[in-house]
Amino acid sequence: MTVKYIDINDLKENNRLIYYSELLSTIQWRDKREIILERDDYKCQSCKKEQRPSQCQGNYREMNADEKIIHIQQSKLDFENSDFGKQYLKAVGNYPKFTTPKILEDSQHIVILHVHHKYYIKNNYPWQYDDDALITLCSKCHVITHQKETIPIYKTSKKYYSTNTIPCDRCYGTGYLREFHYHLSGICFGCGGEGIK
Repeated sequence: MTVKYIDINDLKENNRLIYYSELLSTIQWRDKREIILERDDYKCQSCKKEQRPSQCQGNYREMNADEKIIHIQQSKLDFENSDFGKQYLKAVGNYPKFTTPKILEDSQHIVILHVHHKYYIKNNYPWQYDDDALITLCSKCHVITHQKETIPIYKTSKKYYSTNTIPCDRCYGTGYLREFHYHLSGICFGCGGEGIK
């Protein structure tokens, strides 16, 4: 899926509330994100996994155990009901062993990278941070980070005051839903990408 990026000035023209998810689809965020990804060598700075493009110009998410079982069962059923499957059974006498296809096995090693904010400053755009305030994390490590740490939100860039916030219970504060990466780049529909209730 190709994301269509928009300039922040075009969003401001409408004179309406701009959602955080829209800010993550701006040219400005795309450019800042690319700087951080490049700096971090396109690797999660926690687990050191790399993002690799898939064959369909996107990224696969890892199938969970239940999905793998369902996939194998459905593949076997489709094969057995096909003309080729019936001919195979007559010729060989039994069906082949079904496993997860190689492309899906490889998907376990393909990760989706996020750029994580170590802290937030009220009224700052996502790209209006020093580079050292941002870090590349894979989607799994991003969730773990938000589960283990409270990400401070400061009133000003001087970091004098932080607010006590409750992370979104759908995305655990990441602003992303990994399983929906194909829709709106996975922006959490519970918090609109803000990561907080």
